[in-house]
Amino acid sequence: MAFDENSPFSEFDHILIQDGSSQAIYDALKDAFLGRFSAVSPAAVELHTTMDLLSDNLVRVQLTEDTRPERDCLPPLPSSMANMLMLIDAGYFELELFVAIDDRECSFICKAPQIINPKIINAVREDGKNHNRYKGQKLKEVLSGFPKDQCFDLDVEWPAFKGWIYRLIVRWNDKKQKWVFILTNLNRVEFTLSEVLQAYRLRWQIELIFKEIKSYSGWHRFNCQSATLVFSLILMSFVVVTLKRHLAHAAQANLFNSGAIEEISTHKVMKSGTNLFGNMIKSLMDAGKFLLSCIKKLLSFWEKNAKWNQAARSGCSGRLVLSGWCLMSTLRGNSTTELVSDGCIPVYCQRVYIISCTVNEVLLL
Repeated sequence: MAFDENSPFSEFDHILIQDGSSQAIYDALKDAFLGRFSAVSPAAVELHTTMDLLSDNLVRVQLTEDTRPERDCLPPLPSSMANMLMLIDAGYFELELFVAIDDRECSFICKAPQIINPKIINAVREDGKNHNRYKGQKLKEVLSGFPKDQCFDLDVEWPAFKGWIYRLIVRWNDKKQKWVFILTNLNRVEFTLSEVLQAYRLRWQIELIFKEIKSYSGWHRFNCQSATLVFSLILMSFVVVTLKRHLAHAAQANLFNSGAIEEISTHKVMKSGTNLFGNMIKSLMDAGKFLLSCIKKLLSFWEKNAKWNQAARSGCSGRLVLSGWCLMSTLRGNSTTELVSDGCIPVYCQRVYIISCTVNEVLLL
């Protein structure tokens, strides 16, 4: 996936989304994996995952007990994060994190919790009108006077972090009857208020991966008292989804190389071709015997039966609603995915880091 060169988001090489999803497990495992809701689910796990939106796949998975705070499971920030954008949920909101992201030349968009109360430095209404009367006041002191039919684009500062001024977009959610706060360090001149709000909606793509894992890849409440076995089965569900998405991208590249313009649906890929996918796994277990033939049959099946047919709806409410967002293959042709001479196996291999909370080791698959 990519943005065309006219989009301000085309400057980003990576768009990272961090989120977690929990699942109840066998009650006898509560000593190893304590659940948040002890009366209903004494034992539960949470998978903290990082997704790269532009590669449309997972890049990191961490399994912990359900009671561990989300902020403790953020991956370590590299020393330089230039040309990267992070889409962050309210559960990870932390000013120290935003300062660290700024120091690394990274951009972020984060949904803020309802309790925030920064000092307003500047206030611009959606129609471009400046509201100087709000300058120097706390957000909670003036929030009730904000119009609910227009968004506000604010510059704000927290007393404990003087000199660090961030952009806060405020809008009223009529359906939920509450204010929504979106904090970002994206430049107001380059990124409009509407573009920031629409970009944050792309964070929903990681929820679709969670749905694929739980609905079609076997992640459920395993009736097993072995913590190691449960741990392994859950992680295998993520491995299956990651592998299927890579193969779906290869099928997509084959379609574009043949001149077709349809898009492969990863949702349909997860639901279909189960026997053919199983044959491919069996071939891998048999030292790769007939592997090429198995992959060809699988990709050919998906190219015919897993095409996406809801582009019109996505253009109104899905990932294509953000202007300039499209399949990278439509922009760069064959350079998107390098294929072997047979035209179906991707040469590249993305690394997925899986962190064990029990042995504290990093396994590289």
